[in-house]
Amino acid sequence: LPLLYIPLQLGVIVWAVRIAATSNSTTFIALALSVGVTAGVFGMLCAHELAHSRRRFHRFVALAMLTGTSNRQFRISHIFGHHRWAGTGRDAATAKRGESFYVFLVRTLCSQWKEAWEFERRRCASRAFSRLKNRATQDIISIVLVYAIITARFGMRGALFFLCQSAIAIVVLELFNYIAHYGLLRGMRVDGTPEPFLDAHSWNSSNEFANLLIFNMGRHSDHHRRPTASYQVLSGIADA
Repeated sequence: LPLLYIPLQLGVIVWAVRIAATSNSTTFIALALSVGVTAGVFGMLCAHELAHSRRRFHRFVALAMLTGTSNRQFRISHIFGHHRWAGTGRDAATAKRGESFYVFLVRTLCSQWKEAWEFERRRCASRAFSRLKNRATQDIISIVLVYAIITARFGMRGALFFLCQSAIAIVVLELFNYIAHYGLLRGMRVDGTPEPFLDAHSWNSSNEFANLLIFNMGRHSDHHRRPTASYQVLSGIADA
């Protein structure tokens, strides 16, 4: 399903950019909201699913979807940051208790980019890679090229639409992140390291119908327990 859905979502984004480039304001706004929400819910969930895959082609398709929402760095900060530090003060995607979504949104977007950049800087330095091997640098170059191509083909209005639907998709994704670990913190050991990530460190949903619609992401604890497990095999956990 993710491999089927992502090309369709990307096709809808391209179609919507073409329509919005010459449409009136009402159509522009309606398309930005509808396309942004579907990309933020289903597109991002599919990208998340494939970004965790061990198969290179799956990760390539995930990156294509993340490019379609101007959010390529997500695969770095999520896998190498969030899945290591979730439930701690070091995790950009763990909302603090009492923190409003709007404060969280600004903090997490800035921190995720910083996290991705720092991880790539260390990775490239440790392996003597050139700067062009830095995936965060590649992400910036790729996004600039995407906006340049859209502007050349559909004008500034087309680029503005792409930016708007991307922003809406990112906000929808971060709404999920905000809820997923809100206020849940791991205890600290004597040596200052966090305790292992437990099932109780994620909020979950037991609604079977909702989980069918969101690729079982309501079974969030099991996903953190088995990050590379396909969504079909994720199960509900009683103690979560």
